[in-house]
Amino acid sequence: CCLTYTRESERGREGTEGTRRLGAEFTCLGLADMAVGRYTPDDVERLAAFFLARPPDIVLTHWQDDSHPDHAASVRLTVEALLRYAVSHGLDDVDASRRAFPQVWSCDTYGALGSHGVFNPEWYIDISAAWEHKRYAIEAHASQHPEHWIGQIQRHNSLYGARCNRQYAEGFCRLSLAFVNNIPAYDYLP
Repeated sequence: CCLTYTRESERGREGTEGTRRLGAEFTCLGLADMAVGRYTPDDVERLAAFFLARPPDIVLTHWQDDSHPDHAASVRLTVEALLRYAVSHGLDDVDASRRAFPQVWSCDTYGALGSHGVFNPEWYIDISAAWEHKRYAIEAHASQHPEHWIGQIQRHNSLYGARCNRQYAEGFCRLSLAFVNNIPAYDYLP
């Protein structure tokens, strides 16, 4: 799910094509580019509804310390939507809520450099067999000058691959949301 753009926009069409190349689905929420930080309660509800319609086992989002303002804001929006998602499963049964809540992982950012330090992955996924497929999907984003990004991403994925004895890998950090079972009900219940 892309928080920005519409499917009809240039970036939306590129995202649609890139995910098609990966064999995945693509959804846009239509928030304004460079303005995700101004999301509204309605935007939180729309993303929560997206999760409710497709209950996830794992959610991949941006890193909280990402230096791109839209990326950092998207984490906050995602966490708020996931809180609403958890509440929809009931606060009276903490175990049921915990079982229904997905794992949430943050992806890396530009060169692994955040606003306050370096991204240190705790989980690596071997993407060696999928590297060319990933490259093909990135090439769908013509307006973003993929030739620049492909070189940077390839070097970065090679570094992570070396850390786990593979040719290419992606790195992720678990987003700690232990507070989800202690959320104040009065903030989220209708």
